[in-house]
Amino acid sequence: MRKSISRPLSIFLALALSLSAIILSSPHSDAVSSNIGKLSLDFNAADGYEGDYVIIYNPSTSANSVLSSGSLAGKIVSSSLNSKSENIDGKQSVRFVAPEVVYPPFSLFSKQLITTEAYTAGQQHTFNVFSSMGSTTLISKTFTLAYEGSSCYVWYIPTEQYAITQAQAVEIANEYDNFIAPTMLENFGSYYDPQSSGHLNILVYDLKDDFGTNSQKYHSGFFWSGDFVNTYGNMAAMIHIDTYPTITYDGTSSLDEAFSTIVHEMQHLINYSRYWTNPSSVGESWMSTWLDEACSMAAEEAVYPSSILPSRINYLTSHDSLYTSGYSAYAWTDSDLSCYSMNCLFGQYLKAQTGDYDSFKTMLDVFGNDASPTDEKAIMAALESTALDGKSLSDVMLAFRIALIANDPDDYDGIYGFGTSTDFNDVPAMLYTSTEATNIYGGGAIVIQPKGGIFTPASDSSSGLVYVGITLSDTSSLCVVDNANKLISNIEPNTTESKLCDLIGISFPDVSSVVIMESFGSYVGTGASAYIYTNNASRPSVYSVVIHGDVNGNGTIEVADATLVMNHIVGSSSLIGAYLKAADINHDGYVNVADATGILSHIVGLSSISQN
Repeated sequence: MRKSISRPLSIFLALALSLSAIILSSPHSDAVSSNIGKLSLDFNAADGYEGDYVIIYNPSTSANSVLSSGSLAGKIVSSSLNSKSENIDGKQSVRFVAPEVVYPPFSLFSKQLITTEAYTAGQQHTFNVFSSMGSTTLISKTFTLAYEGSSCYVWYIPTEQYAITQAQAVEIANEYDNFIAPTMLENFGSYYDPQSSGHLNILVYDLKDDFGTNSQKYHSGFFWSGDFVNTYGNMAAMIHIDTYPTITYDGTSSLDEAFSTIVHEMQHLINYSRYWTNPSSVGESWMSTWLDEACSMAAEEAVYPSSILPSRINYLTSHDSLYTSGYSAYAWTDSDLSCYSMNCLFGQYLKAQTGDYDSFKTMLDVFGNDASPTDEKAIMAALESTALDGKSLSDVMLAFRIALIANDPDDYDGIYGFGTSTDFNDVPAMLYTSTEATNIYGGGAIVIQPKGGIFTPASDSSSGLVYVGITLSDTSSLCVVDNANKLISNIEPNTTESKLCDLIGISFPDVSSVVIMESFGSYVGTGASAYIYTNNASRPSVYSVVIHGDVNGNGTIEVADATLVMNHIVGSSSLIGAYLKAADINHDGYVNVADATGILSHIVGLSSISQN
């Protein structure tokens, strides 16, 4: 018996070793996510809008525009296929809306004497700050200069309970001088410095926001335009950074959030400076909050790549939010974290379309030069010489909403994708699943799954809505169902639970909900169970997932899978059920050496495993 198995096993081991060497350098070893690829769009109303999804979009650029979707009863998949959490645990950072100084800039400039002022470490200075977050009352507090960097002053109140240390002040200054300032000045531009000191004042103190007593919400920092003028603030360029709980919380201390907050608020400072120093500006013409916040979150990603984007994507797509039911992209609700998330994603869309972050400087410069700047002018200036050049803001916002579903970086000149960014490779659609009519505000949209793959607008829907059918793949990509053995296949490797839920919803008739069980990693793997509830059934049908080539059940295809196939062949272990089916990658009804070598060939990109 030993001789009868040593030959094929030794052949396999030699093959595995040789192919493993290729794997290390193969350019094809990266996983391809399920929402990247060919995309078909249906803008034609004739015979209804066809697609896996349909976007219903309000093309107005006014947040006050309201159009009704009309009743969707009988037209859409009406129950959510993946559960969404409604609760957020732990502390939550929210934005403090500091009251803006609204006087035309030069009427103030004419009354102010700009003088150079310099400080030395250990020197004390009195600054005007808000008595508490949400208040418009200013009080005076005495700060001490903890450290002078090459381009910043770090101020603190040493007697405060959560005061930073001298070492932390040095760390803040070094981070600002060496990383934050160079990136921000290059990609977003310079800021107005009333003191002509060449130093940004960073005030680090406990922002009074009742955190831990009446609320778990806190303010990590803010920029206030009133600091530019002596009538209200401090006649200085400055940002305010919180100590508790932003830096010190629950017995631990970290500056990571403080760094990202400095970046975020510095963008607000630069942004407002463009308006404040615009010699041509007429009236109150500064950037709208929604776009200003998108720029600030883009700044965080520019300085610290992939620092906030994954969490913003996760929040927006895993929580029911205003945007699921048609909220305006041009509006802003400070207390709703989904606003931060959506606008963060829009900022990354602009970056993907323009190719770099310095396009944000182009946007901000519109507010620094144009006599009557607008958000649309700024965005279109940034998009000059791109595939979106000449489009309207309404067109751009619709393309962005389609990109969130499709992320197609190649077709249609890439305007429905996020370029080379991998963070958007597997973003689930934010589905509207109620059959009730909903208000869709200007720039807002809902995404529905049409029953039968065709959607006809409701008779009671408002005129003026734009409909787009979105097909990510043809019907050959639907699940293959083996009812006799309760197996579902034709599922690509590296598929997340939410993506599989969407796929099952399209593949099965009358699905009301889907629950995936026995899925232990980032991806759904062979052997996982899909509990599929239909509208007319009181109990679910349970199917086992089969992904050909994924024999160990982790959702990916790797050398370990080929090893398991060979162990089965030589008798050292046995594969059964879904795992045996997954091992038969050539679908010939047998599991043999051809399947093991086929898995290895797939890994190194010499061939591809077909799932159907």
